[in-house]
Amino acid sequence: MRTYELVLDDDRYSAPLTVYLAARTAGRARAFAAAILLRSPHHLRVAAFAGYEHLFTLGEPRLARSHRDAGSGVGVAPRFRSLLRGG
Repeated sequence: MRTYELVLDDDRYSAPLTVYLAARTAGRARAFAAAILLRSPHHLRVAAFAGYEHLFTLGEPRLARSHRDAGSGVGVAPRFRSLLRGG
């Protein structure tokens, strides 16, 4: 097991939220991060770290999301959508 730090940008808060996750693989951490991102339209971006190593980021920066229609769906950048579908 490895501990992953997930940093979540939520448009309801001025500071990011941090979630610690124990997972066997980075793939499982990515799946959990994707689930967090899809859980609410307020969840804009999730960045994952293991120790001081940045592993991945899913979603869009806060500024990019603020220029979109809030009803248009979850803030997931097109290049990451295939990851959420498992492809």
